[in-house]
Amino acid sequence: MAPPLPAQGHARPSRPAAIYALVLLTLSYALNFMDRYALAAMAEAIKADLKLTDTQVGLLIGFAFSLVYSVCGIPLALLADRTSRKRVLAASIAVWSLMTMLGARAGSFVALAACRMGVGVGEAGGVPPAHALLADLFSPRSLPAAIGVYSSGSAVGLALGLGLGAALAETYGWRQALVILGAPGLILAAVIWLTLREPARTGLRRAQAARRPFWPDLLGVARNAGLRRLSMAMSLAAVAGFGALAWLPALLHRRFAGGADGLDQALSQAIGAANLGGVLLGGVIAGFVARRGGDSVRIVCSASVLAAAPLLWTACAAATPGPFVAAAAAGVFFHSLILAPVMTGVQQLAGPESRALSSASLLLVMNIVGLGGGPFLIGVLSDSLQDLGSAAALSIALGVAIASYLLAAALFLAPAPNAHPQREA
Repeated sequence: MAPPLPAQGHARPSRPAAIYALVLLTLSYALNFMDRYALAAMAEAIKADLKLTDTQVGLLIGFAFSLVYSVCGIPLALLADRTSRKRVLAASIAVWSLMTMLGARAGSFVALAACRMGVGVGEAGGVPPAHALLADLFSPRSLPAAIGVYSSGSAVGLALGLGLGAALAETYGWRQALVILGAPGLILAAVIWLTLREPARTGLRRAQAARRPFWPDLLGVARNAGLRRLSMAMSLAAVAGFGALAWLPALLHRRFAGGADGLDQALSQAIGAANLGGVLLGGVIAGFVARRGGDSVRIVCSASVLAAAPLLWTACAAATPGPFVAAAAAGVFFHSLILAPVMTGVQQLAGPESRALSSASLLLVMNIVGLGGGPFLIGVLSDSLQDLGSAAALSIALGVAIASYLLAAALFLAPAPNAHPQREA
């Protein structure tokens, strides 16, 4: 069973309870990304089996998932801010895991797209409740590091989705691979529902949260200039970052016959390690900068995206596998540095009554523009350039999307608004 939490009030939970919760939340984020990106590792096999175009693959990886994910995030965040956040999270994990497994039954583009939409519904309830829980489990001083650890789940999940997804698809076929990858989520959902206990909402009593109308919270978030700036900057960075993560495995296959000599495994391991290192280091750097009175969003995020762009362009132009894998991993590392500073900034801008909603609002914009638009834009451009050859077309399309990092840097460098004051406890 989970370590006990204190009675409802404003004291934060004990350190063992907070660490136990952080472990479960990090595992949930790992499964979130594993189920999300497994499809990218299987894209070439699915494309051949269902006879799809690059545009259709881009839709499956992008908009089929992200539009539903984004739209459902707001109502699920409102529900989490007013009810049990851990139950919203547990139910969401169960839904996305079941829909991942159901994708194995798809016999057409439409059927697989419907399953991806179901995954999006489930994953929409994953991140906002987790961010809200972390803000009440850890003090403002410890929050950047805690969010960094939580965000490392995305790196683990990405590596598992790309690496394990590719290996399972090659061994058992992509359909059986989806069943295997979806099953662990059902176990984790039960563990979270039964053992994780809700921390007190610091600065807000539970009864107040349940009775509060939601329209003032929506208006408050919409009027938050700092949140709007972060949302647009992160969205533009996501066009490049999510686009690269979605299509780099396919480019590897087209240019170097990725399955040969274990190149796909080398890419997934390199990207996974780079993502993990970037996410964890981003949390450490954000905390270091914040303790010295600096603005981690302006300093860390702007420098990181400006470093990521030329590295990913280098990967797109690489003529041999070694430089391709090295440059791709380095680009992903610098992209991953921005996650913890941005998500910490969101929680610092949010009041205690709208922490999950603020997180969901950023994810709404980021996932429609970045997660949906990035892979789709690349797929459309690649299809339009097929006369140049499959690999060259995809490489050029990726290069165009990566240029959005430059716009993201400009927004990250914009003057930062004041953060919402957070109580120490």
